[in-house]
Amino acid sequence: MSDEGPEKPEQKPEPGEPKTRLSDGIVFELDDFDRHLVDELLPKSAEPGRWAAMNAVRHANRAWKIREVDPAMAAFRAITGEEEAASALFRAFRRVGYPNAEKLNPRSHVHKNAVTPFLDAVFSLLALPFNAVFPRGFALSVTAEGRIVIKLIVENGTYEPTPPLHMFLTEGKFLPDRTIDRETERPVDFGNKIAEQAATNGAVTVKAYLKERANLRNLILYAGENGHPEVRTPIDPFLRLACRNTFTILKVYLLIDQYEVQTFARQCLLAFLKTVADPTIEVVFE
Repeated sequence: MSDEGPEKPEQKPEPGEPKTRLSDGIVFELDDFDRHLVDELLPKSAEPGRWAAMNAVRHANRAWKIREVDPAMAAFRAITGEEEAASALFRAFRRVGYPNAEKLNPRSHVHKNAVTPFLDAVFSLLALPFNAVFPRGFALSVTAEGRIVIKLIVENGTYEPTPPLHMFLTEGKFLPDRTIDRETERPVDFGNKIAEQAATNGAVTVKAYLKERANLRNLILYAGENGHPEVRTPIDPFLRLACRNTFTILKVYLLIDQYEVQTFARQCLLAFLKTVADPTIEVVFE
């Protein structure tokens, strides 16, 4: 028995009373899609990724709750939430059976903190060729069976890749749902874009950049040679960015977790591993 006394039995709603949802306890802003993510999609995702995914939301929410009384711990919680979302993604790649997924390390802070800059690099390189083919953009939707799908907006409606990440990005071209000509088309490995990000942030190498990003949690909590750490307040902008990153990763997690091996996801995984784990890996269309 805890110091707080015995647990109270779960209160069942009265007839006609709206059912309590997990998202009702979230104190930061959610759109309708993110509410559905929290209430329906993540709780029904496969183990073991489900637990890390739900814990990511828990950490993000706790960060917002304590941001005024303990901004340093709020920042730490927000970073941990992003890392937990990355852990869920790694476990999904492993569970589904992607080749080389065993090289992903859910316990490595460097691996986990590399996910957001890697996704930023993917989105950046995808934007121009994607917009050339689909200038009206895309939308995420959920099927009656509870699967996330990508609806690409075209002139007369939408085009829906099946599965959603069955697409290809070559040097300068976005190619949805087609056979790759391996003689003339080369896959993008995204490494150069991450190197640009590293240089922009003052790092000499990608490895140094990722280590510095992974070490941020320690800089928040531990004193250095010149004094104790200070977290700038208000911390809300940092928390908003961390929550955005966390929910972006969680959506990618479901796009992996809910389907069999997909071509573009496999291309991205190889490029990610080449960046963080094994530089000898070749990014190829398999």
